[in-house]
Amino acid sequence: MGLWWAAALFLYNVDRLRVDPADFQNVPVRVAAAAASENFRRAAVAAAAGYLILWPAWNRDWITLGLVLGGGGFALHYSLPLRGRRLKDVPGLKTFFAPTGVMLAVLALPWVHGATGMASGGWACGAAWGYLIFNMTLCDLRDHVGDRLTGVRSVPVLLGPAGSRRLLLGLLAAIQCAVLVCREQAPFREFWGVLAWAVPIYLGSLWWAVRAPRSERFYEWAVEGMLYLPLLVWWWAT
Repeated sequence: MGLWWAAALFLYNVDRLRVDPADFQNVPVRVAAAAASENFRRAAVAAAAGYLILWPAWNRDWITLGLVLGGGGFALHYSLPLRGRRLKDVPGLKTFFAPTGVMLAVLALPWVHGATGMASGGWACGAAWGYLIFNMTLCDLRDHVGDRLTGVRSVPVLLGPAGSRRLLLGLLAAIQCAVLVCREQAPFREFWGVLAWAVPIYLGSLWWAVRAPRSERFYEWAVEGMLYLPLLVWWWAT
C-alpha cells in the first residue's frame, strides 16, 4: 500500500511541476497558483522517490525495485518528452494511460509475488478500470479545448463533447453491470450492494452536470471526489 501511495504522489507531482501548454487554457486557476506550491511539490517528489527506491532495497526485494524503476521510468514518459515526444501525444492514449497504469500497478506486485485467486476478481478489476476511465474522460472533456489547440488528441478531442458524453453513458452502463455481477458473485457483498445504488447516482449526476460548462472547482471537488466514493462506501459497509 505504501509503495502505491508513494508512486501516485511521485508521478502526480512530477506532472504538476511541468506546466503543460494546454493548462493555460484548461486550468488557468491551477496554473496561477502553481508557483506557490512548487517547493512543496519538489519535496513531495523527493520524499516519494526516496521511499520507492529505499524501501524495497532495504528489504532486499529486488523484483519490486526493478518493477518500480522500470515502471516509474515508463510512466514518466507520459509527461516528460523523449526525443521530443511524450506518451500523452499518442492519439487517444492520454485518456487510457493513467487508469491502465493504476490497474497494472495494483495487480502486478501481488502477481509477481505469487498471489493466488486473482482471476476471480476479474469483474471487480473491470469495474475499477471502467470507473477510472470514467473519471479520466470527464477530466479530458474539461481539457478538450486546450488539448486540441496544443495537438494532444485525447478521446474527447477525437470524439467531440457529444460523443464523449455518449461514451460516458456507455461506461456508466458497463460499470453498473460489473458492479451487479460482483454483488452476486464476489466477496464483500454488502460493499458491492451499496455501490450498486451509489455508483449510478453519483456518476449519473456527473454525467448530467457536464452537459454544461463547469468551473475548475467543480472538477477538483465533484469529479476528483468520485475517487473517494469506493473508500467511503467501504468504511460504511464494513
